[in-house]
Amino acid sequence: MLTEIEVLFGKHRLISQHLESRYRAIEKRVISTNDYVTPSYKNAETYSYVFASILRDIGSCFDSILRELITIEELSYSKSIGGFLDFLKQYEPDLHFVELSLNRSGSIYPFRPQSQSDSTPKWWTSYNKVKHNEVRQEKRGCLRDVYTGLGALFVLKWLVSRPNISMWQMINIPSIHGRTRDYLNDFFNP
Repeated sequence: MLTEIEVLFGKHRLISQHLESRYRAIEKRVISTNDYVTPSYKNAETYSYVFASILRDIGSCFDSILRELITIEELSYSKSIGGFLDFLKQYEPDLHFVELSLNRSGSIYPFRPQSQSDSTPKWWTSYNKVKHNEVRQEKRGCLRDVYTGLGALFVLKWLVSRPNISMWQMINIPSIHGRTRDYLNDFFNP
């Protein structure tokens, strides 16, 4: 018997295909920046218009996919980051603990709250700031938020493409090990 999420995502193969295509294109752009800025903790705050543009594409894709899923299914979730997170937490209750390893560059937590009083991931806030005012918020288009946002998109892609396998079956907290690397894209591999 199919689970609720299998039925939901199975009905929307077009959404899954769109997400896969957009993810690959965005991932390719992120990888191309490695020729100019080495992904490392010391470069986390490095910003550029290229990073801002990539971050806008990540946020736009994340937003569009989740809005589409919520709309098509006529679900009662808010079409905002809070509603998106509530929707995803239905399938991954500990979403804020998901950690993705960047190998020698450390780890990212795509859904970690900014603070105890603000459950919004930092990359999402940066995306919104850049989207609404790139001139004044150019520093928000930084390497850290691009990688973290791409990690969130990766998790969304995982949930859409493999709805019957929990992230927790794939990821060994606190880090990704061994066989799971086979499932991760080149971005997360050496």
